[in-house]
Amino acid sequence: MSRSNPPNNREPRARAARRDGAVGAGPGVVIIGAPPSLAGQDATAPVHLDLHEITADELARHRADLVLSPLVAEHFDCFDVAQALVEAGFCGRYRAVVQQVPDPALVRCEVAANCPGLDFDIVFLDPPGAPEG
Repeated sequence: MSRSNPPNNREPRARAARRDGAVGAGPGVVIIGAPPSLAGQDATAPVHLDLHEITADELARHRADLVLSPLVAEHFDCFDVAQALVEAGFCGRYRAVVQQVPDPALVRCEVAANCPGLDFDIVFLDPPGAPEG
């Protein structure tokens, strides 16, 4: 008599939930804390979520593979977002966007220490008026 392996309950909730009820055509971009006018309305455009809306179900519904947020916003920062993503079982990339930060290595280390395994980095925007390329 062969014995079947027990189901693996370690699959992150966001990945498991993606199988059913997902919207969109492909890799999803989710913007946390952006004004709704910056988030698109069609199935391939980024979607807008507030910090409190970060759940496994929401991330799966939007096929979230990339999450963007400001490094620091009025009511949250990248540490809050990183923690919420880990709690939701997020397995994609999280990028915090900023024009400048005095010690980006310190921010990366703090996120890594508090959210091990999260694919986190900082994206630097050109300051207003910076010469192009």
